[in-house]
Amino acid sequence: MTRLTGKAKDKKRKDNQKAKKIHRQRYLKSLRAEILTHDSSELSEVSVDLTKDDDVEFIQKMKKVLCSTPYGVGLAANQIGETKRVIVLRTDSDSRLVKAMINPVILKKSDETEVRFEGCLSYPGEHCPISRSLEVEVSYTDEKWAQKTGEFVGLEARILQHEIDHLDGICKVKDSSEAVELNETSEQPT
Repeated sequence: MTRLTGKAKDKKRKDNQKAKKIHRQRYLKSLRAEILTHDSSELSEVSVDLTKDDDVEFIQKMKKVLCSTPYGVGLAANQIGETKRVIVLRTDSDSRLVKAMINPVILKKSDETEVRFEGCLSYPGEHCPISRSLEVEVSYTDEKWAQKTGEFVGLEARILQHEIDHLDGICKVKDSSEAVELNETSEQPT
């Protein structure tokens, strides 16, 4: 067996890097393909509480799927076909830090609201102005089954309201008569 040197070694290294990049792109595309879109029946179903006896492996899958999206900041379990009350979120689409919330319930919403453009991974390309409370108090269970309550403001509050709507079979992006189609050069909404 001969050892590669010089240009041949450099070409082999570049070919390996290109093959890894192509493999990674295919893997990410396959993860994004897990997201149910448009008229999938699971998107309009009301999700049921997750219990300690349920299989929870899908939560890791949800995190991977969310991280595979370029703009996604939240995902509900029914968006990947699991009709359980679980959401995952990240406040920055570049972040790999993803928080899971099991059986989340909004306890309180602020009266103060804000209208912002919203999109949805299950309705790609559709965006519309949606009014959401600026602050919410949410009760949930973490992945270690510890009961938590937290107050969330701004983008986190918006993400939580959007994803908890999904768990209740609601998608305001789909249901809005004001949805607009944005092209790739348009500013990405929150």
